[in-house]
Amino acid sequence: MSYDWRSESSGSWFRASDSGVFCMEPTESMTPDGEAKKIDHAEWVEKLKAMPAIRKDLVYRLKAEIESGEYYSEEKWEQACARMRDELLGEG
Repeated sequence: MSYDWRSESSGSWFRASDSGVFCMEPTESMTPDGEAKKIDHAEWVEKLKAMPAIRKDLVYRLKAEIESGEYYSEEKWEQACARMRDELLGEG
């Protein structure tokens, strides 16, 4: 069985078997009140560019600490519990 799709913007026909992945960029999204809203892809690209880069050194260090059992400590658990308590009570 074969499925064909026609791109409204380019008029081109695509077949599902053309590649292992078939993806089309959405041009609209739904607002909470059910109305269609145009998607501004450039706005999203700028938001992604503004995001901080991953700190690989920190990620690798934490991963190694977790794997070796050094990451978890009584002090860290107490800090995490205190932060959660403050957040739940609106004090954080």
